[in-house]
Amino acid sequence: MSDAPAPEEKLSYRLITGPDDRAFCERIS
Repeated sequence: MSDAPAPEEKLSYRLITGPDDRAFCERIS
């Protein structure tokens, strides 16, 4: 996972992680 994933990748991990995507977003930020 790169520091700044593409919009498509964001949607991908968003669907996979679900509610955890928020914590994941803060982690990669």
